[in-house]
Amino acid sequence: AAITRNIADLGADAALHRIPAERFVSTIRDSYDLVFVDPPYADDPTAVLAALPRLLTADGLVVVERSAREDLTWPEGLEGIRDKSYGETRLYYGRTA
Repeated sequence: AAITRNIADLGADAALHRIPAERFVSTIRDSYDLVFVDPPYADDPTAVLAALPRLLTADGLVVVERSAREDLTWPEGLEGIRDKSYGETRLYYGRTA
C-alpha cells in the first residue's frame, strides 16, 4: 500500500507488479529502466536475474537486495557496477553487459 501511494504522490510513470518474480519475468514483454529484486534471503535469485537482460532498457538498472553475508554472482548478460552494505543487508547494482 505504501509503495502504491508513493508512486501516486510522486506522479511517477511506474508500475507495481504483485506476482511471483519467476512468473513476472516469464510473461512480461515490456522493458524497464529500473527493476528491484528483493527475494527472501533464503531464495536463490539466479533464474530471475538471468531473465532480466531482455527486460531492461539500454540504460536500465537492476537493484538486488541480499543478506550482507552472501555474495551475488551476476548471470551472463548482466554486470555488477557496485554494491553497498547496510547492516545485515547488501544492495547490488547492475546493468546489462
